[in-house]
Amino acid sequence: MKNFPQSFSRPVKFLLVGIIVLAVLMVWFGYNELQESRRDLRSSLEAEGATLIEALNTASEINLLSSNEFQRLLTEKLVTVCAHVSDLEQFGALTAAVLKRHVERADVDFLGVGDGKGRIIISSVAGVNRNALVHQELLDSIQSMNRGEVEWIDLGTWNNPVVGRRQYLVAYKRNHRAGFILAGLDAEHILRFRKRIGLGRYIQDIGRNPQIEYVVLQDEYGIISATRGVKEMTSIEGDPFLRPALAGDTLLAHPVTYEGREVLEVVRPLYIEGEFFALTRIGLSTQRTRAILHRGRNRMIIMAVIVVVLGGLAFGFLLVRQRYQILREEHRVVRGYTDRVLDNMADGVVAADNTGKIMVFNKAAEKLFGVNSERVLGKTCRAVIPDTSSIEETLRTGKPIEYEERSYSLGDRNIIAGISTSIIHDADGGVNMVVAVIKDLTEQRRVLAELQRREKLSAMGELAAGVAHEIRNPLNAIGVIAQRFAYEFSPREDEEEFRELVQTVRQEVQRVNEIIKQFLEFARPKPLTLGKVSLSELLQSEIKALESQAAHAGIHLDFTVLQDGEIVVDVNRMQQVLLNLVQNAIEACVSGDRIEVTGEVKNDRVIIAVRDTGKGIPAEHMSKIFNLYFSTRTTGTGLGLSIVHQIISEHGGEITVESEVGKGTEFVITLPRRTGNLNEV
Repeated sequence: MKNFPQSFSRPVKFLLVGIIVLAVLMVWFGYNELQESRRDLRSSLEAEGATLIEALNTASEINLLSSNEFQRLLTEKLVTVCAHVSDLEQFGALTAAVLKRHVERADVDFLGVGDGKGRIIISSVAGVNRNALVHQELLDSIQSMNRGEVEWIDLGTWNNPVVGRRQYLVAYKRNHRAGFILAGLDAEHILRFRKRIGLGRYIQDIGRNPQIEYVVLQDEYGIISATRGVKEMTSIEGDPFLRPALAGDTLLAHPVTYEGREVLEVVRPLYIEGEFFALTRIGLSTQRTRAILHRGRNRMIIMAVIVVVLGGLAFGFLLVRQRYQILREEHRVVRGYTDRVLDNMADGVVAADNTGKIMVFNKAAEKLFGVNSERVLGKTCRAVIPDTSSIEETLRTGKPIEYEERSYSLGDRNIIAGISTSIIHDADGGVNMVVAVIKDLTEQRRVLAELQRREKLSAMGELAAGVAHEIRNPLNAIGVIAQRFAYEFSPREDEEEFRELVQTVRQEVQRVNEIIKQFLEFARPKPLTLGKVSLSELLQSEIKALESQAAHAGIHLDFTVLQDGEIVVDVNRMQQVLLNLVQNAIEACVSGDRIEVTGEVKNDRVIIAVRDTGKGIPAEHMSKIFNLYFSTRTTGTGLGLSIVHQIISEHGGEITVESEVGKGTEFVITLPRRTGNLNEV
């Protein structure tokens, strides 16, 4: 017994050493996996930030180009004011009162007249030093203008020594004396305008994402636009990380602390027309990353403990593998977050500027209108979309459209779209851009109309059946009485007239009975008797039967099978459909007109079209032609097209009609192509 522990001491030591080594290996492996996961998640966050910052910079460039155009207009305005003041000088000396009146009329913030030495001798601002010298760098630029090299100079934004604040300044050469005229707008006003443009709203929308801590657009002078809650940020000059970002067009990322929270900040410069405009800074929350890493770390610890306790190498390996796969899957989910957000826009978005030119045309709009965005950007809406009255109305009235539905005819397609518009205003409150959100309602409306039509026909058919049964009994009695009159009574006078009247009654009773029979067939149709037949045989059998009638009326009747094939239909019922449609076409045509019947087996569909060049159907009748009892002929019962529609519906197909008065009508039948065993159909 004394040797019992000793006999197991070496295996126990080996097992202990093995477990310790295994635990160390597992800890090392877990640590490496966590570091790898940390790097992968960091890369995922950077990729997400790169996607967001690219989208933001693209939107910013579009928005700021319009802002630059506004800046150009401001410069032209200041130059025009200066030129006008210079022209006034030939009529008399300029005074502060004159300058002040021009400031008020031209809606600028400053007007001053300087001499050849760079001193402001007259100013529109009262109670300030009118003999103040301009900044030396400004004076150098002004002197070049006085030497006749240029007529005016855009000085940019400087501290105006007269008013003591930063202004956007333009200098203009005095035409009649040495010196210059200086016009300015407060830089603060311009900065406020830049904050009010649509870029700020776009930044706020992005900032609503809970995974984004902040979005900041910043230049050397400060914050241009930022998400809510951002009060101050480190300046570009005071941050050693931000300064290198100005030197290139690459994405930079580094961890920072924002309001006590760890944030991954991604930075990229924004260039407008090749020139630096601002730095785009996006702070991405690392809370999810840290939570994933925290869970991973806990799982690794648990894994190591389990391995030590159980001593199972295989179990430990499988557990590590399982945890690793979980981390990889979570990493994949995080990485694909941005792609899912950007790719799930189902509605078309079209944005046009105040001249009607298209500025935005997303992928859903490309699919809806069947045109690539590269071909439409910069063109007018009317050149791309036939009916653009929604956008044009919004541009004209300056009022957004909450919701309306419109129909578009795009080549061989007719679509119904639900449209709402919104407006981006400029600084003066005018319409700067109109954004239209377009939802395709075509299929929804088609299905709804088909359901309503079927319900209506079914209800009317049931009503007709009930009425028919009530009429049939007294009608039969009338027929029997008329028959008895014919055989049992013989009037003494006017016998021939009596016989004709009795015969007329019997014929009318028979005609009404036939109509009632059709009503009952419509209300309670018999089950389809399906059979195999070639498309050409189906068409030819009916066309041949009507050729003589058409020829007698001077109408050319022709049929063409574009692609033949075997189909499964109720032959008799489909012959009834074709007979009805061709018969209607013959009655709608006159001598010299044409009727063409075409058929085609295309993939899994059967398409049959009946076209004529007859008188056409009025637009007000188009929505009623399949209704029960509706007929444009005085001799018609209004059952023919209703029965046609019913037969096509029973086959699982659909029938559409297009017509133009004076040009003709086309009925198109589309059926599913059934093949195989008839018992399976």
